[in-house]
Order: sequence, then structure tokens, then C-alpha cells
Amino acid sequence: MKDIIKSMGLDDKSFPAKSVLSMIGRVKDRQQTPEAFARTAQARGDYRLEKIAEAYGEYQKRLKANNAVDFDDIICLTVELLENFQEVREYYQRKFHYVLIDEYQDTNRLQYRLAALLAGGHENICVVGDDDQSIYRFRGATIENILNFEQAYPGARTIRLEQNYRSTQSILNAANGVIANNSGRKGKTLWTANGVGEPILVYEAYNETEEANFVSGQILARSHGQNFRDFAVLYRTNAQSNAMEYSFKRNGIPYRIIGGTRYFDRAEVKDMLAYLCVLNNRSDDLRLRRIVNNPPRGLGGKTMEMVERLAQAEGCSLYDVISHPDQYGALERAADKLRANRCWDCFFRPRRRARQMRWRWPISISWC
Repeated sequence: MKDIIKSMGLDDKSFPAKSVLSMIGRVKDRQQTPEAFARTAQARGDYRLEKIAEAYGEYQKRLKANNAVDFDDIICLTVELLENFQEVREYYQRKFHYVLIDEYQDTNRLQYRLAALLAGGHENICVVGDDDQSIYRFRGATIENILNFEQAYPGARTIRLEQNYRSTQSILNAANGVIANNSGRKGKTLWTANGVGEPILVYEAYNETEEANFVSGQILARSHGQNFRDFAVLYRTNAQSNAMEYSFKRNGIPYRIIGGTRYFDRAEVKDMLAYLCVLNNRSDDLRLRRIVNNPPRGLGGKTMEMVERLAQAEGCSLYDVISHPDQYGALERAADKLRANRCWDCFFRPRRRARQMRWRWPISISWC
């Protein structure tokens, strides 16, 4: 999307890629095509929506060129398939006798439709959710899915799980007092057998430094310089830890950070997944850009810009251009480096060999 915004000559501050993709996701949730959304934008006379509609159309073209779909497409295309082909719909309705969904309060319109289509055969559907925890409306979540569940499935049985096993009653009383003000909720009363516990202390700090110093003071006062492992500090974003860490160091409080970068967000894992994606789909230009010079192969930015222009002009993938550099005079210098490395041939030769083999599945499989 960043490349599309750049190619359209739009300001990435006025049209952030995440914001544009979020809007496109909401449009897909309504099952609107780029053409239909463009007509809606033009009818409103909204310049911003018109540009997002244009970006939406180009985005879908590039997805198709890369033989790819995004998360919204996976659901949208599945819903269209089930809605338009009765034999496919009935096959999966027979296949899935029971449909179970967790975090139902965070589902959107398309996900609701998918669940209804799959459960339409046996009508055995079980959902788990908490209407008081619906916080993802900005991502397209529709709280009405859980609020109107009994109306959509008149024979449904509702079981309220009101006993809490983690918190004390003082914490639950505070939570009950907060959520009681929510509008459009089913209603429940949380309770626990853990006892009342200590009262809740609320402190409003002037800034993050004062907040961190207050937390450090509380820890020192309660620990008496010992048993620091009995304390935990919870924060919403990683950026909030900076002030806390600085205050802990100044006050001599030992600490360790729990969590960090998620496994699939690590650079080396993304690199390996990119190789596997390109191995499976040569048209995946997005992943190819990530690995084309990783590890370094002496291919500079100008060379890759030329490769992209040639691929766009030829209507082919980046891989097709890189694999046949001798066919393009503009890549004469880079062709020598590609031939010297033989990186693509070495990497993809095993798959070509596998394609030539004929596999036979065993008649039976024994599990230990």
C-alpha cells in the first residue's frame, strides 16, 4: 500500500497506509467492490474517499498480480463462494456438525455471515463472548452480533459465567461499577470467592516521570528493599517502559522485561517465511523485495528500481526479470552479479526437482 500511495503522488501523512488499509477493510466487510466504492465516493463528492477508492482498485490489481489475497479477502471470497454455490454451501454445512466461535463480541458483519452460512445445516452453533469487552469497533467489530444472538437463533441457551477466579472482590466491585454505565449490554454481576482483598489505589500523575517515580516509591515502601519478585508492573505499550526502567535504575530496583518481540515478528523469521512464500509463489513481489538482497548479493537500490520498471513494462513478476537478466540490456551490469551468485537457481532447483517426481501416498498410516 505504501508503494501505491507513492505511485499515486499522495502525501503519506494525509493518506497513511494503515489508515487507507483500515478503510478498505471496512469496505470489504460491506462486500463492496472497488468500482462500487468509487461510485459511492463520487456521489458524496469526497476527494479523500475518491483517492482511497482509487487506491483500493490498484491494491486489488496488485494482489491479483501477485496471486495473493489479504485477510479480508479470505473471508469475503469464502462468503461469496458459500452464498453463490449451493452445492459448496451444503457440502460444508454437512461437514461441520458444530461451529464454535470465541471472542464473538469482536466479530464483524462478514464473520457473522460466514458463521451463519456454515451453521445453517445442523444449526449447532456455540459462541463465547463478553459484550462489555467489545473494544474493536474501530476495526469493524459489530457488537450487535452478540447482543442480537438470541434473536438470530431463537432456540439458543444463554449461560452467564459470572464467577471470577483471578481477582478480589474489591477489584470486581470497581469493574462492576464501571461497566454498569455501558449502554447496550446484556448485564451481569461479577463475583468471586477469593475475598475482599486490598482496596484499589488510584493515582493521577502529572506525566510519565512522576508516574514512574510513584510506582518506584510504592515498591520500595512495600518491599522494604526485599522480595522485589513479588511485584509486577503492567503497561499497555512497550514505549511506556522507558520511564519505568529509568526510575527503577535510579532507585536500585532490579527488574526484567517480560515479553518483547513476538516470534513471527522477528526479522530472521520474516526472512525465512519470505523465502518460503516465494518458493511457493514466484509472483509474490512483496516477499521477493525482502529477500532479493538478503543475504547481501551486491544488488543496489537503482538495480532493483530498474527491475521493477522492467517488470511493470513487461507485465510480469520481479522474479521473471531477475531470473533472466540477459534478456534485458538495462541489467547488463547486474546480470554478471546474478550469474556469479546463482542464488535463485540454487534456491529453487529443489522445487523443480520435486515437481518432476511422482509421489505415491501410503495405503495406510499407523500412529504411535
